[in-house]
Amino acid sequence: MKKVCYLLLIVSFFLSCKDEEKNEIPVLSADPVELNFSGEGGRKSFQITSNTNWVIDCSSGWSTSHTEGEGNAEIFVTASENPLTSILTGKITIMAEGLSPVEIQLEQLGSAPSILASPEEINIPAGKRTVEIEVTANIDYEYSVSENWLWVLSLENNLLKIEIDEHTGIGSRTANIILSGEGDVEKVIPVVQEGLSDGIRAVRGNSQIIGMEATEVTILIESSDECDITFNDGLDWLTFSQEKSGREGHLHSFVFDVSEYSASKQRRISVTFTQKTRPDLNVTVDVLQNGSALLPQIILPSIPEGGFEFNIRQWIRINAEVTGAEAGTIEWSLDGYPVSTGNELMHVMSVPGNYMFRITANNEHGENFEDIPIAIHYKTYENNVTRIFDFLPAPGQFTNDLPEWKEGDTQEDMNIKALNAIRNEAVSLGGFGGYVVMGFDHVLLNSKGAYDFRIKGNALSTWSEPGIIMVSYDANANGLPDDEWFEIAGSAYHSSSTIKDYEITYTLAETDPEMLITWTDNRNGSGEIRKNPYHSQGYFPEWLTRKSYTLKGTKLTNENVYDTSGNGSYWVSMPFEYGYVDNCMEIHECSKIKLDWAVDKNGDHVKLKGVDFIRVHTGINALAGWLGEVSTEIYGFEEFNID
Repeated sequence: MKKVCYLLLIVSFFLSCKDEEKNEIPVLSADPVELNFSGEGGRKSFQITSNTNWVIDCSSGWSTSHTEGEGNAEIFVTASENPLTSILTGKITIMAEGLSPVEIQLEQLGSAPSILASPEEINIPAGKRTVEIEVTANIDYEYSVSENWLWVLSLENNLLKIEIDEHTGIGSRTANIILSGEGDVEKVIPVVQEGLSDGIRAVRGNSQIIGMEATEVTILIESSDECDITFNDGLDWLTFSQEKSGREGHLHSFVFDVSEYSASKQRRISVTFTQKTRPDLNVTVDVLQNGSALLPQIILPSIPEGGFEFNIRQWIRINAEVTGAEAGTIEWSLDGYPVSTGNELMHVMSVPGNYMFRITANNEHGENFEDIPIAIHYKTYENNVTRIFDFLPAPGQFTNDLPEWKEGDTQEDMNIKALNAIRNEAVSLGGFGGYVVMGFDHVLLNSKGAYDFRIKGNALSTWSEPGIIMVSYDANANGLPDDEWFEIAGSAYHSSSTIKDYEITYTLAETDPEMLITWTDNRNGSGEIRKNPYHSQGYFPEWLTRKSYTLKGTKLTNENVYDTSGNGSYWVSMPFEYGYVDNCMEIHECSKIKLDWAVDKNGDHVKLKGVDFIRVHTGINALAGWLGEVSTEIYGFEEFNID
């Protein structure tokens, strides 16, 4: 724990924990007795002066760092953002037995009138579609659109549904959706819809399959100019018959005659369509004709009208039954790029729109494919942890305090308290191996080369308490973190002083006034943990029914933890270069994490599309004199690319 914290705690305990005289008159006061907050919210504090036990009752909308205590204390009050334009008022009441209550008056200004929208702009392809806009406003508002090619379908529960017509012209077009309220408050959402480009594309994809008995095939090409046709394979079983144009002359239907076929193996020919005025613009379509031999058969689940629907940043999962491809491959693709292999499509999208995914299966006789329309809808998510699956700190001076354990609390209770603490205050993981498993309301995407997230700590320039990060995705789709874990390989991952399979067992002594805790590890190491003068609660997790437990994980060297003074008065724990929690100050790049750094249990890099779960454990087993054990603290979470 940081030295600054210890200095404050030392002062606090000397003020509040000294022995009281039996006949001392109880006192209770607070200063200041009025706290004012801006509409954005924030954190302020007041001082309690007392020599007795007290409890705090707080109005809803505000929260306090403590709800009960003894003696003098500094209490922090947190106000969340006031979404209303009116002033909010409340109070904090401090009560002690035999004394009159002390009140702290609370007041928070209203927020400025505002209308927010998500997304703030809409960029879509040329096709007809429906988009959804989530509106957040603290005033009444009206809506309008600037062009007649888009209109409002409905507005329910602040969800605005807009339908946008198909765009058949060349180039993009723009319009605005306008949300307006009292006081000239206005939110303009620009809409940009792509049109036909000065280019060319195959409407049905870059390959088409026809049956053995087919005598004709039609290829649809969208092009801003007339096209020349070239047969690339030098075969003569496909001959051009006629061309038809539609959609203002941009949609071209090329009809080809197919010669008779009686062989067993699938045959293929490639046809290239090239714009006459722009030979650099072309597209190639493969035509495959099945023979008499059995090709792989693909059986898809029933496709809803309009295709499957998923939200952005949620796993797309579709299972197909494929037979006859035992000696071949099964691949899913989007716009020609492979995105998944095997019978199950598992992918995630970050941009809303209508997409066409393809599953292709092949064997020695040829290939078969099916196209699957999938609509991806916009959805907003929290940029924060939304669930704690498991929380088990190692013994430490802030165990049972961050978060606070109370008599009767179970493991589930502590998981909930850990969630609230991570979202609002802080969680301590104790000594080596103490861990927390976090979940989210969306998939954390791998941004491929960019930083993806940061788990906040309270590191200083010369004080690091690094936590090891593990990540996992919900491969078995049960919503639980019971799949394979991957380690974020930080800067010390390949160091010879890093131990990958470290285990430590903590045991609580039953009859020691100092609550002695001993530990042994799988490297013939041992030690003990005793209370320090600043923290008198039990250091062993009180909600555990067992008296001993083992924690495992990668252990970093403790060579960076040492006394610089020579007399034990000034300890440092120097940070590692990158890749850990609570390792360096958040103003520095080394606090950011990339999913690209993930490795499997063999140390091989893995390409993760995204993750659903994050596990953090304290990565050092070290004591720093009067500062106590090195213990990772978590003060929040931040995803960088959620928008």
